[in-house]
Amino acid sequence: MRTELPRGAPRVSPTLVWGLGAGLTIVAVDTLTMVVSGAAASIAETVQLVDLLVNIAILSFVGLRVGRATGMVRSAAEAGVIAGLLGGLAGIALLFYTRSTATPAIVPPTQELVQLLALNVAMGGVIAWVNGFLGVRSRDSGSGAMRRR
Repeated sequence: MRTELPRGAPRVSPTLVWGLGAGLTIVAVDTLTMVVSGAAASIAETVQLVDLLVNIAILSFVGLRVGRATGMVRSAAEAGVIAGLLGGLAGIALLFYTRSTATPAIVPPTQELVQLLALNVAMGGVIAWVNGFLGVRSRDSGSGAMRRR
């Protein structure tokens, strides 16, 4: 297996790769949640709880992986913010779409949109930061796969 990049090839930061990947995964999960909770209103609360838990798991995994890869907690938090930003912006777009198809005259209040974006960004940053700290510590202690290198 080749581990070196060809000469002159650009290298993409693990922060950006994991942040965008997690963000797109969160967008897919949130879209699925909106579809399922709209189709079955009786289980909407349960579906939204599962969505929140899945998002927390994704952000935790991203923080851990970026912390291990870079050795910096800040990079893990940045990846979580990128993922949260993508998830929040997609949530706003989905909110506009679902409200516009149901009742075209009603526009979501600005406060609700800002709250949705802020919650996603803050949750992404904090959860990834905490798990990034754990990833950096496990890297520094030489546990797991890092010890075998």
